[in-house]
Amino acid sequence: MTNTISGNRIATVNFTGGTVVDVNETITNLNQNTTTGVITYTNENTPADTQTANVVSTNANNQISVGTDGGAFLNIPVVYAAGKVNANGTVNTGAIYNATVTKVTTNNGTGGGTEGDYQITFTTPLPNANYVIQLTIADCGGDCPGNSTANYDDPGITYYTQTTGGFFVNIKDSDNGTNQGDDIDLDFMFTVIRLPN
Repeated sequence: MTNTISGNRIATVNFTGGTVVDVNETITNLNQNTTTGVITYTNENTPADTQTANVVSTNANNQISVGTDGGAFLNIPVVYAAGKVNANGTVNTGAIYNATVTKVTTNNGTGGGTEGDYQITFTTPLPNANYVIQLTIADCGGDCPGNSTANYDDPGITYYTQTTGGFFVNIKDSDNGTNQGDDIDLDFMFTVIRLPN
């Protein structure tokens, strides 16, 4: 008796009469092309059959690409941090993501006072400062806080000192003629979008 199947030996059988036969298992293969992401399966048939499976679709406008390890990789802008901040710099539970907020209590030169400035610090710094900052403020209803002028109703919000670890926010009202805007504390929201690298 002759063993004609090649592969990994799993047993040796001694038959009556002294015949010795090696029992081998057939070998199947599963491989992935790390450039295309295509997975190829080779079965135990003789000759072997192969089947393939696409990890990433080749359809037009597909947003998924092949990563360096051959797996599917979604490389699109994502929200990295976000928050809803109270005028005093506090954040309600569940109203912030991947960041902390600190009320700036020293004069930073943006408007002459200590109002209206906040520091946003990311939980984990980004690899670079090429991210998008979106800011919105609450409506004052025609009478922003910290003033006694009826027409004090033109608030604005800006950012400054953008770094990998975060940025600063300044809120001020500009209803005071040609003078520099007056810093005010106001509820605001922020969104940080990380762009594909």
